[in-house]
Amino acid sequence: MTAAHLRTRSPKSLAHRGRAIALAHPYLVAAAATVDALAVSAFVNRHLAKSAENDYPPAGQFLEVNGVRLHYVERGSGAPLVLLHGNGSMIQDFESSGLIDLAAKNYSVIVFDRPGFGHSDRPRNVVWTPVAQAELINSALHRLGIPHAIVLGHSHISELSPRPGSCLGILLSDVAS
Repeated sequence: MTAAHLRTRSPKSLAHRGRAIALAHPYLVAAAATVDALAVSAFVNRHLAKSAENDYPPAGQFLEVNGVRLHYVERGSGAPLVLLHGNGSMIQDFESSGLIDLAAKNYSVIVFDRPGFGHSDRPRNVVWTPVAQAELINSALHRLGIPHAIVLGHSHISELSPRPGSCLGILLSDVAS
């Protein structure tokens, strides 16, 4: 048998065929690698999120408002004081600073995790504009029996415009311009 005869009759190895496909379709290979990387990233992200939820359980209660499960903490007695955190923050930031316990000495303090922050849900069927978030928080306050409150907002929370007449006062802290 000649070498030419062996080349025409022997099947090509799987590795050789794979290299030939990769050379012929580099975008297909790049797309497959991207899909694989995204799948691994999604798995790792889900694992890390579950681990964080186990390490930091909810500190308060939950309230269902307009199909959104909101996490909130309520402490103290007196005039209602609502604390609203800014972007990239959550109830635990107010908790660790001691602000909730300090304010609870004189006020009935209500702190919400805004939609998508902390332990509150963020349904994807809503565009969470500042107005939509303000309406959700206002509805939550009404469900809790609080028609009027003093609102202390931190950071970008100043964009959440409260409904006229629902606030006794508004305090803004560390407001970004």
